[in-house]
Amino acid sequence: MHVEAVRGIQAKIGINEQHLQCGTHPPIDKATAERLLIAGEKPTPIRHNCSGKHTGMLALVKLRGLPLDTYLDTEHPVQKDILAAFSEMCQIAPEKVSIGIDGCSAPNFAIPLYNAALGFARLVDPRDLPEKRAKACKTITAAMMAHPEMVSGFGRFDTRLMQVGRGKLVVKVGAEGY
Repeated sequence: MHVEAVRGIQAKIGINEQHLQCGTHPPIDKATAERLLIAGEKPTPIRHNCSGKHTGMLALVKLRGLPLDTYLDTEHPVQKDILAAFSEMCQIAPEKVSIGIDGCSAPNFAIPLYNAALGFARLVDPRDLPEKRAKACKTITAAMMAHPEMVSGFGRFDTRLMQVGRGKLVVKVGAEGY
């Protein structure tokens, strides 16, 4: 399901798996990992659990006509825009955000837990945000609640919690932190 969805988005924006710079790892789902192993297939970037996030970044890059090959550089305009949006949502100045590189080679942000909680609270209750940002938050949370299996995969904690929450919970765990 994940691979088909990512490939579909990539086809729409005119990119392919070779553009992904997320690296590879075996699928998290044991049954899928075993099936690929038995078939002699090696992990590829499209099966990385962050390939959807990377494809989203590449979609923005393509939309803006920016260079594809440097999309993960912290100085790339798309990464700067991601940091600006994150900072706005979490109410913390961009220069106070510590930037690291996560397991999929993308910049990630370290901030105080208070600001992270504030950002997530504003995601699910965007009434005090500018109209355009509030609409985006509503679109994101509605999609997450309508398709929780696309957040982490079948049987994962956040997926299951959203399923039992029946449209009243939005949950997203991180691979290496909150």
